[in-house]
Amino acid sequence: MSQPSPLPANDTSQSDALKGFHLARSVESDRLLQLIFPRETVEAFLEAVAEWPMQALAYKSFLRFRVAKTLDDLCGNTLQPVLVNTMVDRDTGASW
Repeated sequence: MSQPSPLPANDTSQSDALKGFHLARSVESDRLLQLIFPRETVEAFLEAVAEWPMQALAYKSFLRFRVAKTLDDLCGNTLQPVLVNTMVDRDTGASW
């Protein structure tokens, strides 16, 4: 069984490679990353998920994955790797 390839590091200097959002270090803590979404991304996201009421997210748990995938697609599929990498990085997520 092969090992999964490592995710790219969350380097805020590489923020230009991201689409639909930018990363910045928080002024409160080096362990916190700020995800900054421009108005265009937010408006496109709200339009894409407008068909589902908020209550649907509570009762149809699979819909949460669809909504998350919609946002990742709007971000050129660059958002999910950043979020996963943040969670497994001891300097930012410390999940272990």
